[in-house]
Amino acid sequence: MGLSTVTIVDNFGEETQAAFRDGDTLESLLNFLGMSTDNMDVTVNDRTGSMSYQLQDGDVIALTSKKVKSGGLSTVTIVDNFGEETQAAFREGDTLGNLLGFLGMSTDNMDVTVDDRAQDLDYRLQDDDVIALTSRKVKSGGLSTVTIVDNFGEETQAAFRNGDTLGNLLSFLGMSSDNMDIRVNDVLEDMDYVLEDGDEITLTSRKVKSGN
Repeated sequence: MGLSTVTIVDNFGEETQAAFRDGDTLESLLNFLGMSTDNMDVTVNDRTGSMSYQLQDGDVIALTSKKVKSGGLSTVTIVDNFGEETQAAFREGDTLGNLLGFLGMSTDNMDVTVDDRAQDLDYRLQDDDVIALTSRKVKSGGLSTVTIVDNFGEETQAAFRNGDTLGNLLSFLGMSSDNMDIRVNDVLEDMDYVLEDGDEITLTSRKVKSGN
């Protein structure tokens, strides 16, 4: 298929492997992945990269927000429903609402705690706070779990209720099946498939695997 890989490192040091085709530019890859460079500085191999830069196998792309790269920052840990942790930077005096809004995290239908105590969005963040976001839709009992593996091998644990379909779960998680082949336990399935505990769902982009 002629695919090569690069590493994308975001503001807070999280790494993602991404596939590209010979001749792809930095801009075309970031657009394909839905990553915006608004208010971002972008470097490739520690050098400023233009959007027309032709990607090379093994490149390391770093995306750094201009909003947070200035000094005087502290950090918090955000733990989502399924135990995945994200490090996030904030300025002294920032509120929980400011930070979650900046990161695009919605608190609709979410319970939010800081250091295991319920907090409202006016809470003033402290260095090393641990913020936990728990969906009210999934925290009740009777849940089972599946593993979702995306194009580039990244795994996400997801919770579902008995009787839920593949379509219900992907919609709840905001994952689109457009231009995707979806397999459950290596079998191609449609959106009406009823999930079983321990299923492994694999999402593969038709755009990437075809080489088009």
